[in-house]
Parts: sequence; C-alpha cells; structure tokens
Amino acid sequence: MSILRLTFTLTSILLLTSTLGYASLQDGMNAFHSGDYELALKKLVPEASQNNPRAQFYLGVIHNFGLGVPQDYKEAVKWYQMAADQGDPEAQNSLGRMYLTGLGVTWSYRKAMEWYEKSAHQGYADSQNSLGKMHLEGRTVPRDDKEAARWFQLAADQGNVEAESVLGMLYLTGRGVPKDEGKAMGLFQKAAGRSSTNAQLILSKMFYLGVDGLQDSVQTIKQLLRAAEHGNMDAQRSLGGVYYLGLKVPQDYQQSVKWFQLAARQGDPEAQSILGFLYLTGQGVAKDNKLAAKWFELAGAQEDIEAQNSLGRMFLVGEGVVQNDKLAARWFRLAAEQNSNEAQFNLGLLYLTGRGVPQDKQESAKWFRLAADQGYAGVQNSSEEMYAFGNTAIPEGKAAAAYSLAQLLSTDADAPPEVKPSKFNETLDAYIN
Repeated sequence: MSILRLTFTLTSILLLTSTLGYASLQDGMNAFHSGDYELALKKLVPEASQNNPRAQFYLGVIHNFGLGVPQDYKEAVKWYQMAADQGDPEAQNSLGRMYLTGLGVTWSYRKAMEWYEKSAHQGYADSQNSLGKMHLEGRTVPRDDKEAARWFQLAADQGNVEAESVLGMLYLTGRGVPKDEGKAMGLFQKAAGRSSTNAQLILSKMFYLGVDGLQDSVQTIKQLLRAAEHGNMDAQRSLGGVYYLGLKVPQDYQQSVKWFQLAARQGDPEAQSILGFLYLTGQGVAKDNKLAAKWFELAGAQEDIEAQNSLGRMFLVGEGVVQNDKLAARWFRLAAEQNSNEAQFNLGLLYLTGRGVPQDKQESAKWFRLAADQGYAGVQNSSEEMYAFGNTAIPEGKAAAAYSLAQLLSTDADAPPEVKPSKFNETLDAYIN
C-alpha cells in the first residue's frame, strides 16, 4: 500500500470516528431535551468517557437533578468538574453554583467566584449575572456597585432577564451608574416583555407613580395583571389591594378576595392575614370565623403582627376557635415582642387580670408602659375587648395604655420603683401631654 493511500485510509477512519462520535453526542443531547433520559445516558456515557466536555456537562445535569437516575450531587460535581477543566463555560457556571450552594462540595464563595469568572470571561451571561450579584452584595470581594453594574450590563446585553431587571433598579436608584429613569424604564420593559414578573410589578409601580413623567393608569393595571397572572405573589397581593380599595379600577370585593387567595395559597403572610380579616368581616366572602382563624394562624406562624393580634382577640372571646386564655396570651406576646403597641396593651391587661398568665402587676405595668411610650390610644368603652377583660372602662379621650398604667400605679403600693410616682394625673399627663 502506498503512503498516499495509507494516509487517505487513516484520515477516512479518523473522520468516520469523529462523525460517529458527534452523531452519538447529538443523539444523546436530543434524547435529553426530549425527556428520554435512559437513551441520553446510553449515548452520553461513552462520549463522556472519551473526555467530551459537552457529554460530561449533560451527565452532570442528569445527576444534579436526578433525571432518570437517583439524585447525586457528588456525581454531578464530578462530571461538571471534568467539563469545566476543559473550559466548558456552562459547566463552569454550574460548578460555581454548586460551590455557592454547597451541594456536593464544601461550600465556598471564593471557589464559586473563581468558576463564575472563568465562565463570565468567555461571555456566558448567567455567570456574568452571578458575578454582578456577588459584587453588589460584597460576597468574597468588597462591595462594588460599579463593577456589579458592569457585569449586569454585559449579561443584559445578551438578554439575561434577571440582569435587565437588576440593572434597571440600579439606574432607577443611581447605584453604580448615573441615575436615569428613562434607561431604567427601558430595561424593565425589556425584561417584562420576556415575562419577568418582577419587572412587570416594578413597571406597574412606576406607571402608577408617574416615574419619568409616564403616569398611566391603564399600564399600571395591565402590568400588575400580567405579573399576577404569571403567579407573582407580590403582584397578586397588590392586585387584591387595588380591587379592595378601588384604585384605578371599580371597587370589587370578590375580585379582591380572588387575588388575595392566590397569594395566600402561595404562602404570602400579608395576604393570609388580609384574607383572615375578609372572612372575619364578610367582605367579598360569606362571613366565616373558622376560616378567618385558619388564615390568621398561617400568617401568624410567619410573624405577621396583625394576624397574631387578631388570633389573640379570637382566642380571648372564643370567636371561630375554642376560647383559650393561654393561647390568647401566647399570640399577644408574639406580637408584643415584635413591638406591636396594641398587643403590648392587651398583654398588660392579661397580666393585670391574671387571664392566661399569672397575675402580675409589675409585668402589667411593664407592658402598659411599652404601649404608652408608643402612644397607643386603644378603643373606648363600647369595645368587646374591654368587656372580655372584665369591662375595664377607659374615659373618653384618654389614651388607653397611659390611662391603664396611671390607674395601676395610683392604686398599687407595690408598683416597681422605676415606674413611680404613683399620682394618677401626673403619670397620665406624662404620656398624653
């Protein structure tokens, strides 16, 4: 065989092998994207074993998310690492994310940034966006708004939706870039057009406030509705408020309930608390104290102060729940410790009367003082709450917490020294004049 013919034969074999390898890789990638992970593994494993970085990356994804195999973060990292070491930018980005979250590796911001930088310098938009966030938040590096904006801009130029939204916010507030409401609006509109619900929500607020001179009630509702319909919890809650108050739309309690329910079912504590109030008052729904208590409890467990206060009142009088002074005190305390002056006042009354807690005038005075310092005015004589506490009467025009504290100090010789003098009028005047 001549050297020319031998060379031609060897070249043909190499080309055929390369073509077959490419076909196998492409078949594996096609199977992956069609959801046939068994076939994908069959095609990709031989290619990955031959050190093909794309095949290795896809195997990393398969093990990372448990697609057709048990989820195994360490196995995912192994394949990502092999592909990343060969310069695959998508694998480098994935490896950075694994270090950022500590999945399959020892958590390390420094290593996350190293891999994000390698990927970002190859122009990979997701890594550029991640670097922007790390510089904006000061992770492993000093906070640098200008550097953050630079990376966000690079990612936004490639259509990265999150980068467009964050960069829009930077232009809106003047962080790292000159303040420019027009540029901010343009970036939010781009992101909103790509179905970014956060951008749609921000646009709605901008149109409502007339930012950059573009006040537009139609666009306000349009953008808010788009975000809400795409499942944005904040937008759903806001839309509930819009219909409840009749802002830019006819007032409609039933529509209000619909949107509050959608947000509440996603776990939004404010929407849950409002929904509890609507069931308690029968606005837009049939009055139902048990459902009100259910929603208040969900919100209260997430530290919503209004819900905690409401539950305290409901347990105190047995409204929608079995009457229970101890649970009333528990919910009032949770809200009081979050600095709710109403809950502080109510807790003071419980200690004064010994309901749900041991009777303790010093504790009572402490909570009355905290409420009075915040100017708690309270409700007047006809209040159901006052009746529940033993028909404690507050004179018209008197601040409830200040009056109660003054009354307690004027009649109790054992009041703590730090809250004397005991003269009723002097103590009261100190709070309300």
